[in-house]
Amino acid sequence: MVGAVDHASDPLFEVGNAAMGSGKLPASDDDWLNVQYHAYQMVALGTAMQVPGTGPKDVEWTSAPTWKTWSEQISGIGMEMLQLVEKKDTAGFVGAGDRLVAACEGCHKEFKPEIPTMNILHRPTAATAPKP
Repeated sequence: MVGAVDHASDPLFEVGNAAMGSGKLPASDDDWLNVQYHAYQMVALGTAMQVPGTGPKDVEWTSAPTWKTWSEQISGIGMEMLQLVEKKDTAGFVGAGDRLVAACEGCHKEFKPEIPTMNILHRPTAATAPKP
């Protein structure tokens, strides 16, 4: 999940950061298509997170009502970002990005607080890849 969520969220955060003056805003239709692609991934990932995987606590976690709430928030924020893409509303990505961070951090605080996750699977190496 970490590799998928981090990968999907970074281009979305980049829009919000650029809207605040740090980075490059999407300028072309191709740029916006890339942002849209990653927003769709976020919608799908929120849904996929509700299905137990192979992890030792997956069944327990996915059966918790709050897990479903966090997952639905992720999908909902992805849907909101899709609407922002349609309007090319870069400023809206600031608030949506903040809500995405809050949902991710809230879920991690409740279910897996000991795991720092940012960037560990963007370009995996033997040193950063999860151990089986």
